Amino acid sequence: MTSKHNAATTTRQIMSSKRSRKNEKKSKKLQALERQQAKLQEAALAVKHNEDKLVKTDDDKTDDDDDEMEEEELLDDDLIVIPRVVDTCVRYAPKIAWTKDDTMVFELSIPSFHETDDGHIVYAIVIETPRHQAYTLHKRYSEFAAFAHALYRKDISWTLPPKTWFRVTQDAALVDRRERLEAACIDLVQRDELPVDELVREFFHLDLVTLP
Repeated sequence: MTSKHNAATTTRQIMSSKRSRKNEKKSKKLQALERQQAKLQEAALAVKHNEDKLVKTDDDKTDDDDDEMEEEELLDDDLIVIPRVVDTCVRYAPKIAWTKDDTMVFELSIPSFHETDDGHIVYAIVIETPRHQAYTLHKRYSEFAAFAHALYRKDISWTLPPKTWFRVTQDAALVDRRERLEAACIDLVQRDELPVDELVREFFHLDLVTLP
């Protein structure tokens, strides 16, 4: 009887030990699963936190954000445009004064005029440089007057020969006006820095002189 009791006790102990080991295995798996889930939750929270920092709606923007945007816009408005390099016709000098080393000088003259089919007088302006063929352009008196007005708006004073209220037909009067227009143009381009002024270069086509 005692032997049977001992055997039953031993059997219960073995089964209890198996259940204990089984429960221990389950406990370790559960702990590992819980640790894995905790890591996943931490990773998800980190991603959400980064997204919140990167993405900010208009409603979430602060006054500091608006100030920074305004400062950036002001900086854009204050950008300085560097002028293009001018490498020809930057200084007026009569041909008689040119030297072999002069490469950026030019001479201006108004040697002639003619009457167009519609009765307007057009003056020929000739630009000459040491290394290029003479360049000729034609302007009416009204174009000179408009140019003088544009210069005046830039605080550049330039006096033209007065315009007559009657149609000039006499050759002597036309020759006199041509000479005075030429003198006025030379006076203008002789001034410091004006040959590189954009308005002056455009009117006298100084950037086109080097074109073939």
